[in-house]
Amino acid sequence: RGLAAGVATVKISAAATAVYAAAENTFTVTVSLNDGYVNVSDLSLKVNEQKVPSYVTSNEGAAVSYEAVSGAEFIEIDNVNGTITGKAKGNAVVKIMVAATGAYEAVENTFNVSVTKYAATVSIENLNLMVGDQIVPEFETNVPGGVANYSFVSGDDCVQIEGTTITCIAAGSAILRISITGNDAYEIPNANFAVNVTAQPEPEQVYDTIREGLQIGRYYTICMPKNIIAVQGATFWTMSKRNAAATLAYLEEEQAPLTAGAPYIFLATAETLEVIYGEETALAPVENGALRGTFDHMYQADFNSVSAANNNSNVYMLVNNVLRIVSGSVSGNHLSPNRAYILEEAFEIVNEAPQSAPGRRVIGMPMRPNTATALDEEMNYDGMNVQKRIIDNQLFIIVGDQMYDATGHLVK
Repeated sequence: RGLAAGVATVKISAAATAVYAAAENTFTVTVSLNDGYVNVSDLSLKVNEQKVPSYVTSNEGAAVSYEAVSGAEFIEIDNVNGTITGKAKGNAVVKIMVAATGAYEAVENTFNVSVTKYAATVSIENLNLMVGDQIVPEFETNVPGGVANYSFVSGDDCVQIEGTTITCIAAGSAILRISITGNDAYEIPNANFAVNVTAQPEPEQVYDTIREGLQIGRYYTICMPKNIIAVQGATFWTMSKRNAAATLAYLEEEQAPLTAGAPYIFLATAETLEVIYGEETALAPVENGALRGTFDHMYQADFNSVSAANNNSNVYMLVNNVLRIVSGSVSGNHLSPNRAYILEEAFEIVNEAPQSAPGRRVIGMPMRPNTATALDEEMNYDGMNVQKRIIDNQLFIIVGDQMYDATGHLVK
């Protein structure tokens, strides 16, 4: 019986018989190990998953070790503990080696190791936002520690992406893609979602009341330090032209927005003037045709100073829908803050009244003494009957159904 692998020489002896003498001889006995085997199953792993390969061998109790034949970058072999761990997605071929025993030769075999990542999911809802909104979208994913990454599919003109923050910059629709990274054991899931951006609703317009107790159909002046973007209760006018005789001044309608610090004439269409202010502010009044504005009170001395600084030009106030001289020898005149006065020198002189047209009006000016010659003139301007009459050697200006004397006082 073979006990171990090796070669033995054995002597055989035969006792004598009646015919033959005793005899002996030798022969060689060679003892070899049995053929062993090892069968191992292919192995499937997830990234970072660790397993002990399953095998069956004839060499029970013998030492076992593993060696990567190919794909070593996808697995990690621990021969101390007899484990294989998935490192990255891929395929490897591993050789198993089982040491010899007293009865069996050493054996080896190969098997396949497949390393895959865990399936990953991500879900996200479509977003309905407004221009100016800034949001970090909420999402659901099965990737532990996963980090959201966003990219454009379309619509990069209406939203901006900064890290995980989405900012809406214009009305429109965008399609974005979310990808979840940060965990190598999981596949990278993707999902598309829509971002619908609408414009912010217009803020409710709030009117400020700046004049009360107005007489409908009467002209007033105004000069506000802020620009005006909407008006209720009046139409606004500029004044830059007059006739050569200095008896008529012509108005042209101005639409909002109205310039900050610019003086205007307004025609009351209601008893209250209401406006919406814009964002612009003027530090001082600005000129507007023949109109000059003030943010402060003006008194007689102020009007005279303005006249002296402008070649002794006449200075006017708007009184009862006509212009009245308030500079020179007159006295006691006063103009409240945020009003306007008129500087004659700033007028553009026109020989004839501008053509009658919507958006134009006429206001009477007092006749200066050196022009108080016989005058009998009538015109139709923008649907209004305007007349200049000399009655009993006195000048009167008739605008519509009202008559004014040469100094601008209402006669009837």
